[in-house]
Amino acid sequence: MRTITFSEGNFYHLYNKGSNVLTIFRGDEDKWRFIFLILYLQSDVSFPHVTRAIDNFKKGEQFGIDEFSKKEIERTRSVELIAFTVLPDHFHLIVKKTSRGKIATYMKRVQNAYAKYFNAKYKKTGHVFNGPYKGLRLNNKEEMLLLSSFIHLEPGSQKIWRHKEHGYPWSSLQDCIKTNRWLPLLANEEILDQFSSDKEFKKFLEKSSSLDFREVLGPAHIM
Repeated sequence: MRTITFSEGNFYHLYNKGSNVLTIFRGDEDKWRFIFLILYLQSDVSFPHVTRAIDNFKKGEQFGIDEFSKKEIERTRSVELIAFTVLPDHFHLIVKKTSRGKIATYMKRVQNAYAKYFNAKYKKTGHVFNGPYKGLRLNNKEEMLLLSSFIHLEPGSQKIWRHKEHGYPWSSLQDCIKTNRWLPLLANEEILDQFSSDKEFKKFLEKSSSLDFREVLGPAHIM
């Protein structure tokens, strides 16, 4: 990871897992907390009442953040979050580097904030994640699309979500198939603009389900 150079306009796969096979997202609240962080820490805009914002979402609303703040994040963000999946013991993000800030700073803020929350909630100490994080450059949009298929289909590895990946709440797949829940903070148009219609996108996803992603993308991308 430390040898990678993050360049403006390029796509990257960022991922990590729990330290010592730790289940780091034990319940729904944990997953929503992490999703809040990857969305709202894209810029330096601060949010003093994170728990209150997440509680609003659990009641069926959007995270309790005003539209002005969302627009300010969009205007000043250091990364564009394109796709994500949060699973019990690991996560995947696809991001695009902007001209502002550093991806390393973004990931440090996200992981530190989540680790502080996790250790406080579960009365633990020590490392939550397996090191800082892993980052790999995607060479072109074709690789980005293939990786988006892989991370969106991965929830199907859990028996309860097999063949139901489109309904998994803690990934951005439903934001591609249905309505983008996180506008303007999820830039999934980088995926959808590659297809002429929703039907074409769904066909691509269906075709991808039969791929050996380890062979296509290389083992480095596979947890």
